[in-house]
Amino acid sequence: MSDALTRPFRLALLASLLLNAALAGVLGALWLRSAGDTGDVASSERSEDARTPSPGRLGRELAPEQRALMRETFARHRAPMREHAEAARAARRAVAAVLRSEPYDRDALAAAFAELRARDGEAAAVTHAMLLDLADRLDAEGRERLAARIERAGRHHRGGRGATPKK
Repeated sequence: MSDALTRPFRLALLASLLLNAALAGVLGALWLRSAGDTGDVASSERSEDARTPSPGRLGRELAPEQRALMRETFARHRAPMREHAEAARAARRAVAAVLRSEPYDRDALAAAFAELRARDGEAAAVTHAMLLDLADRLDAEGRERLAARIERAGRHHRGGRGATPKK
């Protein structure tokens, strides 16, 4: 092959390799972002279901000595939080099952939604108890960081990251 043919071929090959590497990087970043802090999609779904603050995200924002307090607090509350989060997920699945069933039964759906509200309320209550316990142990700076994390999580659940309420 002559240099005239190999040079464009080499440039095209290099450009193709760079584009593939960039695409792989973007796809990898999107996958990691969607998987949450641990890279475990199931754990990020659990966190979203119960509106549980992510220990990984909060931990990165706290001072090192306060991270240990946070881990201890989350560990003490983990079992009841998981139990109530699973009950809320089961209630959510029950709502979906009623919605899919034929014939449509409005009363059954209303009852399933009432059960979901109750389970979500219980899950929120145990999460709030954990956050109260954590706030008791944090200093003023740690509580400020916890407050900021809670505000950001609220915006996320109302319509996406950084979403502002519609007027």
